[in-house]
Amino acid sequence: MKRLFAFLFIAAFMASGAFAANLEIDSSGNTSVQGSLSVSGTISGNGSGISNLNITDGSVTTGKIADGAVTFPKLDSGMCSNGQVMKFTGTAWACGTDDDSGGTVTSVTAGTGLSGGTITGSGTVAIDFSGSTGASNSAARSDHTHKSPLEIALKKWYTSTATSFTAGDCPFGIAFDGANIWVANYYSNNVTKLNAATGAVLGTYSVGSKPYGIAFDGANIWVTNWESDNVTKLNAATGEVIGTYAVGDIPNGIVFDGASIWVANLASGNVTKLNATTGAAIGTYPVGAGPFDLAFDGLYIWVTNYWSTTVQKLDPATGGVIGTYQVGDDPFGIEYDGVNIWVTNYDLHRVVKLNPATGAVVGTYPVGQYPRSIAFDGANIWVTNAVDNTVSKLNAASGALIGTFAVGTLPDGIAFDGANIWVASCYSDTVSKL
Repeated sequence: MKRLFAFLFIAAFMASGAFAANLEIDSSGNTSVQGSLSVSGTISGNGSGISNLNITDGSVTTGKIADGAVTFPKLDSGMCSNGQVMKFTGTAWACGTDDDSGGTVTSVTAGTGLSGGTITGSGTVAIDFSGSTGASNSAARSDHTHKSPLEIALKKWYTSTATSFTAGDCPFGIAFDGANIWVANYYSNNVTKLNAATGAVLGTYSVGSKPYGIAFDGANIWVTNWESDNVTKLNAATGEVIGTYAVGDIPNGIVFDGASIWVANLASGNVTKLNATTGAAIGTYPVGAGPFDLAFDGLYIWVTNYWSTTVQKLDPATGGVIGTYQVGDDPFGIEYDGVNIWVTNYDLHRVVKLNPATGAVVGTYPVGQYPRSIAFDGANIWVTNAVDNTVSKLNAASGALIGTFAVGTLPDGIAFDGANIWVASCYSDTVSKL
């Protein structure tokens, strides 16, 4: 019976195209082959499997892995060491370390845009985000919400929907102190401090008569008081008034240069420089007609002359005028974007972009009706439009209009808090957060 079975078994193999050399079947029915065996069909069985089988090089394809013919248990567990993976070298497969498996950074070496020196244990590195050509201006974390490259380049961590919060009577000037928003309320004769995250009012503090401009010096809030011709200095932490200091007639714009406070005196035709620590007047310097707003570019003080057609660049050490530059009628607000100076032309419904080194006009760009103040968010210029009750957003590099957004009535002061744009609107007694 066994011989008959063996004969039929061999006959079946021969009929299917199999070839055997020295094929033997023992008394238990086990078959062994001395030599090679090729089969065009399928070998199957319910025993312990096939042992000592040599697979022809290249015969296991991706298709055989995909259809389940080759599974993990079929692989020899002794092929690779613990932690190694199969890697293709370009000519053959071999075991190797998983270089992309994460782990611990063991060394950091300083290079372009990265300072701090070689670190082999623990230490601190600094990343230069100055925006030099070819340099990245952002660092990404995998646990943060992903943004498109354009959104990251524009620092668009905010939505364009405005949320309004109640302030005092006719808020004009607005400033950010690193944690909170401060608003100068013109008719209330006070300032309001709001939590930048929630918009909640943290305090209201009395200042002089008709407060308008406002600035932060790193520790204190400074407010210009139109009607009382002085400035008030408040402790940013407590709101306590530290001092009140006389300046010129109708003080308006105010800026901090890292050491001193500068005030534009609209009716006096001059600017006043104060010691930021003591409040003492260092000097008063003549400028053009109707100095309105101020900006600091890291080297020089810039002032708009609203009753003329010019802006002027001043030496912060001496107060002397370095240059006077034509920008068009009614220059109102002014801002520095790290590269250029921007000025609003109130009656011309536009903004002007200047080269700070030469004062040359780089470009003029239309915005809304009667633009007033300007803010920079790290990538874009934002402008308040007094009659439109809107703000315009422009690309700082190209001047192209990106969008126009509704805010309160008669928007004036504008500030950036590192994430959102804040706008003070006089007639609606509100500040808007975009």
